[in-house]
Amino acid sequence: MATFTADRWAEAFIHCCADGADEGFQYLKVMARSLERIGSRLSGTEDAAQVEKLVRAALAQSGSASPATEIACHTLVLLVRRGCFKSRSALFEKIEKELDRRNHVVSVILETTVPAGEDFKKSLENAVKTKTGAVQARISEKSNPSLIGGYKIHIGTKVIDASVQSLLRDLAKEIGG
Repeated sequence: MATFTADRWAEAFIHCCADGADEGFQYLKVMARSLERIGSRLSGTEDAAQVEKLVRAALAQSGSASPATEIACHTLVLLVRRGCFKSRSALFEKIEKELDRRNHVVSVILETTVPAGEDFKKSLENAVKTKTGAVQARISEKSNPSLIGGYKIHIGTKVIDASVQSLLRDLAKEIGG
């Protein structure tokens, strides 16, 4: 049996969903969260049949049947049947990155010692959108007490370090030599 490759699964999912990829992805994440409550060791044909029944019942109850949600259903069933349900996080990460790229969404990680205020986050979002040409900037906060104060901003591979820790390190270098 072929090895699970998140890149290939993500590419296939997005291709099959076409214009409904965002909707299909949202449905895929919701249903996977529901299945996590059952157990992350879902695997094999019998589990796949049970998963399909559950997912189809939820789909019928929600009334959100569409080609994209149908593909999400098939994807979940296939993940379980192939014993790859445990790899769903890697798949979801790849799908999200590709959808963000297509939708011109930039992911930003904001590291601070204390939660940032709404005004700061709004200014950061506007600055990122202006600088990158993105339609949306998705900001996620991460607590990092070692910064002492200030912040670090991660945008892709770029890092803007405006932390007290960084200032102290630079000052020590200057004084030390």
